[in-house]
Amino acid sequence: MIYCILAVYSCFLGDYGKALRYHQSELALSSASGNLLDEGVAHRKVGECLCELGQFDAAAEHQKSHLQLSRRLSELVGGRVWWCGGLDGWMEIRDIHLSVQPYM
Repeated sequence: MIYCILAVYSCFLGDYGKALRYHQSELALSSASGNLLDEGVAHRKVGECLCELGQFDAAAEHQKSHLQLSRRLSELVGGRVWWCGGLDGWMEIRDIHLSVQPYM
C-alpha cells in the first residue's frame, strides 16, 4: 500500500520514473504474495507509467498481463480488475491483442 501511495504522489509531481519504480515494487510484492487482484492492478499501473515515459511496447505488455489476470479473476471479483481500465485514449483493446497509440 505504501508503494502505491508514494507512486501516486510521484505521478502528481510528474516524476514518472520514480512512480514506475514504486509500482514495480508493488508488482513484485503482490506477485510474491500470490495476490492476483493486486498483481493485475499493479501491472496496469506499471503500464500507465511506462506509457507516460514513452515506452509503449513495454506498457502494452503490462496492460496485456493486466487483462489476462482480469479474465482469470472475473468470476471471483465481479469485474473489479476490468473496471480498473487504465488510461483512456492511449490503447485500443481488441480481444487480448493490444495496439498502443499515444494520445494526441
